[in-house]
Amino acid sequence: MRALADAPLADEIDLLSCQAGLDLVKVTGYMGNKFTMLGWIERQIPKDAKTALDAFSGGANVAYHLKRKGLKVIANDLLLFPYHVARAVVENSHETLSDEDIERILAPNPNAGTFIVDNFSGYYYTKRVLSWLDQVWANIQKLSGYKKDLALAALGNTVKAKSLYGQFHRSKINLKADAGGFKESQLTSIPISSMVESFKRYANQLNRLVFDSGQECKAFHGDAVEAVRKYGADVLYLDPPYITEFSNNDYEYSLHFVEGLMNRWADKELLDDNRRSYKSRTHYDRESIRALIENLASESRGKYKTVIMSYRDHAFPTEKEIRDIFAERFGQVRVKSMDVEYGIVLGKGGEGKNGRELLFIASNSRQAPRSIASAGVSNCHTAIPVEVSLNNKDGLSAEAIDLNPNAGDPQFGFIMCRAGTNRNGDHFTPDELAARYTTAINKKIDLKHSQELTDIVGGIVAADFVEDETGGRVECVGELYAAEAPAAALAYKLMKKGIISQVSMECDYETGECSICGKTVSNKNDYCLHLRKFKGAEYQGKPVFEILHGVTFTGLGLLDRKGADDNARITQVASDKTGRAEYTTSGGNSLEDVKNEHETDEQREEAAKKKDSPGGGGAPPVDDKARIKELEAENKDLKNQVLELQKRVDELEAESKAAANKARAQKLMRKLEKAGMSFASDEDKEQELTRLAGLSDDAFAATEAAYDRAIQAKSECPNTGKQDADKGTGCEAKSASASTDRQMRSNADVRPADVDDKKLSLEDKLRDGFMIAYRERVGLVGAGKSN
Repeated sequence: MRALADAPLADEIDLLSCQAGLDLVKVTGYMGNKFTMLGWIERQIPKDAKTALDAFSGGANVAYHLKRKGLKVIANDLLLFPYHVARAVVENSHETLSDEDIERILAPNPNAGTFIVDNFSGYYYTKRVLSWLDQVWANIQKLSGYKKDLALAALGNTVKAKSLYGQFHRSKINLKADAGGFKESQLTSIPISSMVESFKRYANQLNRLVFDSGQECKAFHGDAVEAVRKYGADVLYLDPPYITEFSNNDYEYSLHFVEGLMNRWADKELLDDNRRSYKSRTHYDRESIRALIENLASESRGKYKTVIMSYRDHAFPTEKEIRDIFAERFGQVRVKSMDVEYGIVLGKGGEGKNGRELLFIASNSRQAPRSIASAGVSNCHTAIPVEVSLNNKDGLSAEAIDLNPNAGDPQFGFIMCRAGTNRNGDHFTPDELAARYTTAINKKIDLKHSQELTDIVGGIVAADFVEDETGGRVECVGELYAAEAPAAALAYKLMKKGIISQVSMECDYETGECSICGKTVSNKNDYCLHLRKFKGAEYQGKPVFEILHGVTFTGLGLLDRKGADDNARITQVASDKTGRAEYTTSGGNSLEDVKNEHETDEQREEAAKKKDSPGGGGAPPVDDKARIKELEAENKDLKNQVLELQKRVDELEAESKAAANKARAQKLMRKLEKAGMSFASDEDKEQELTRLAGLSDDAFAATEAAYDRAIQAKSECPNTGKQDADKGTGCEAKSASASTDRQMRSNADVRPADVDDKKLSLEDKLRDGFMIAYRERVGLVGAGKSN
């Protein structure tokens, strides 16, 4: 039987039926059964996982599938029927029911008792069938070990198959509908031969499922929270009851007859209601199911590397609430979804029959810390360029989030960033993106990261981390508020035309790590030599990049410049009128594509008008060449508008810079005047102000330093400039006297000529030049070099 472990498993039919290879009977067609989703669930399990716990094993399809994949599996369920199924096909690796065993189980037994007949006559089945159930159950008690589990599992499947919709939510008491309208069920008369045939078929199918996987698997019967607390594994799979907007899935309530039959209601107190049931232990409401999920998430933290939970949309808690529950306890939370049609839906009109099955995948068992960057201004900040390359081949993947066709505002999808290093030298790890991608949601979309409220044109409404062969990527959906902001409407149109070729997502991060030396910094001022000089380049043949930790995405700016990440791009632009996602070709430069895009908006409406006009659509066809020429002109006009806007921005920046330069020049002039400098005329003063305002930053700094030295020299020689009769009393006389004492003299007592042979620096030359100009202006006689 070992070959079964390697046999292909189809996702479209029931697991047990597939392996049995006989009838397509839903042998474990349990409520909430996952046999159609096994492949989808398996893809979320890490490849290196070796152990798994299925805390709500139910029909045991997931647990058995994981056993076949070679994992060591623990199956647990609160109810007895799922427990016996799991023992029979998950824990059991060798025992089967022989033909003799089956014959003994089905043999008459006068000592079987009449408990089932006495308590359920008039509620379910006929007395003959109830008596048969008494005998079969009594005969099964003579078995032991896994044979007993196989027999009870076959009996439970038989009873389920011979019930209305596989459930016991309705009995013959107060039945208003015509029972003849139902096929073989607990409400009709079923031949004993039909019950016998079903039991044999299920017993044989279960036998064929028994094999030895080489791993020791176990099945337990207990509370799910206690099981999660008690055991540990690489993977935890959770499939709790779904409490939806339409109904609640109470397993024991619906399957009370099957569950009671497992031990012939030994520990049950039967109620005198119209179903002859007992108090259910699996009843949940909105509050209690939330408490259950919170307890499961709390108990699983630290014991399981990966937690996978199945749930559905239109349920309580909501998708966002469940994501938040796990995000508080795990560093990484992802959500996958698939469209499904549920087989059995209670409630008027079958509401909730069509929905989305959700998979919550939580890993990195730790509480994701609130990013310091998100709490305030961060010292670490970077921008992530997102290139617009509207290419149909690069659209969002099937597993990624999709645009909402019913959204009131136009939407566009884009790949925000990918795992790896971009041209800026910023490196995002897959774990970091998977843990922090949700910080992009509800962030603003503005014009070039403007801080003005009027420049906000939209917001990011959805984000998802998608694993791929490169490590993963973050895909987002942006929404433009075209009705409220004229700039948003223009931006949307420019995106569709391909004129806006760049958007940029900015982010803060708590710490950065050097790829060369491993130094971690929380401020860019503390960069190591590698990051300061070589970030985005190479050092000794090795790439230099900064590994970002604690990332918080802060907003999206609409730009039109070349990006740093060739793989980051806008992938979809949705029409705000038709609600249909539109894909355009690379760059939006194809004239045919421009024509087609325009036809999906204004021209389609015009065509509809022509079609409905008198004459039955006899209007002449549109001249393609003329239309293309018109669109080219419109495209050119739009590009000119963008260029004009950019030119205006550059002019404003230049004006701002000129005003700042003039302000610092005026400040220096006031400082000079305060120090005693004067000008011959206002014209000279204005010329000097103009000259200073036109200097570059470096030239102005040198000029300011020279003026400061001149002012300092003037303050040290207060008598300079006075026509003093006794020059020996002046500052220069003192200096000359002191200098004379140090001069070398010849033997003839004749002073040799002074020779200035020292090499002057640029600062000395500037200082001397300014002092000459200064002395000339203040009327100092004999102006020359400064001392």
